[in-house]
Amino acid sequence: MRGGHRFPPSRPRARKDSMRLALLLTLLLTAHLGRAAAPLGQVAPPAVFRFHLGTAEVTVLNDGSMPIAAGDDMRHATPQQVRQALTAAFLTSPVETSHNAFLINTGARLLLVDAGGGDLVPTLGRLEANLRAAGHTPEQVDAIYITHMHGDHIGGLTQQGRRLYPNATVFVNRREAEHWLDPAEEARAAPQRRELYQTARARLAPYQAARKFQTFEGDMAFEGGLRAIAGHGHTPGHTAYVLQAGGKRLLLIGDQIHLGALQFPYPQATIRYDYVPAAAQAERRRSLEDAADHCALVAGAHLPFPGVGHVRRAGQGFAFVPLAYSPTGQPVACPTAAPAGTSP
Repeated sequence: MRGGHRFPPSRPRARKDSMRLALLLTLLLTAHLGRAAAPLGQVAPPAVFRFHLGTAEVTVLNDGSMPIAAGDDMRHATPQQVRQALTAAFLTSPVETSHNAFLINTGARLLLVDAGGGDLVPTLGRLEANLRAAGHTPEQVDAIYITHMHGDHIGGLTQQGRRLYPNATVFVNRREAEHWLDPAEEARAAPQRRELYQTARARLAPYQAARKFQTFEGDMAFEGGLRAIAGHGHTPGHTAYVLQAGGKRLLLIGDQIHLGALQFPYPQATIRYDYVPAAAQAERRRSLEDAADHCALVAGAHLPFPGVGHVRRAGQGFAFVPLAYSPTGQPVACPTAAPAGTSP
């Protein structure tokens, strides 16, 4: 430095600095573009939820969702009750409603409760993919227990007219099977409902032909601690199932509840698809009282995924407490007494 003046950098040094700056800008721009280029997910990742009930492993498999127009579809609840229930749950109508099936691993056998809607509805049909995501294949399923024969519960039994579960026997309540498989019942039904009967016959026929279809009467004990509980409200032979393992119970209630935000606080609320609304009301209240009074878990086909939780009494109705996620799959044990320093 002379006379306070700086000498300009040499040309090689200036060129090297320029190259470094250009490289830095390129890296920054590339990183920015890489982040911006990440596409938005159009479909949710696999929807699988697993927990243990005593010695049994239960995996919830989501099949998709369908909307319920609360104001139009629900019955035996006032418009004010519907509005209050939806507002309290931060919901608006139509309500996107989950469709869940339940896979029970007894350690020796795989039992599936309901089979999803298959290709009957565009927003359903994800059960098989979620079954595979859970580490199983359709060929490994040993038995399928159907709560009722509406299409969203039996549509997934077949693919292109063939049994999707080639090694499984399908079990259905006798009254339910006789109703939906009888052409005379179809002829008596309203024209807009006749497709339900046709779907039932088509989806069960491959299992009947393979002698993989059995009916049962009322309450019935099955393998692995699973037991059928006759209900006959939502459909003529609607059936709930109870899984008992290791001193714990899980009530698989099928379609006893469609819109939990409304039907827990107002259990008298029904849906327009109920075959005998009064019987559906009684069936639902029995299950909720049982769950609340004996700390049984409840699993609902249309409760928000994963659709499993406890029930407690709340006023004249009930409240649903979703099962907390556990990385080990173990549900929270039922309290035997209120912790010290807390009020009941």
